Amino acid sequence: MKKTILIGFIASAAIAFASVAFAGQSPVQAYNSVNTSGYAAPQKLDANGAVIVNTDGTKSRLNVTAATVVQTAAAGAQRIIRFVVTTAGVAGALYDASTTGGASAASLIAVMPATVGIYDLNFPIASGVLVVPGSGQVVSVSYQ
Repeated sequence: MKKTILIGFIASAAIAFASVAFAGQSPVQAYNSVNTSGYAAPQKLDANGAVIVNTDGTKSRLNVTAATVVQTAAAGAQRIIRFVVTTAGVAGALYDASTTGGASAASLIAVMPATVGIYDLNFPIASGVLVVPGSGQVVSVSYQ
């Protein structure tokens, strides 16, 4: 008899706890985005924990081998999203500039390492996206 009451008490307490803990809760906050297949997906966060709204560039420039302004802010560029080093070469750089002469320490956004890989930035620009690959380096960039 005592075992039956104890088991009944534990079972009813577990049900009451579960109903209180989950009543009216929102979906898991980390999975409230939807991917291109229509399935729930985690949100992407920056280093400060803020949600990154769009992590995919809407435009791209492939196989850049020489200093190139890929887009100016006046023509609609707003952010440099990522760059891909496809051939290592010597380290290059990305600048917020609208001309190839605008490459300076004051407009430097990022150094493109001499290591093949994909590098996410999601960085706002004011003037344009100037890509200056290093010697022998080949890069691709996405921006919006």
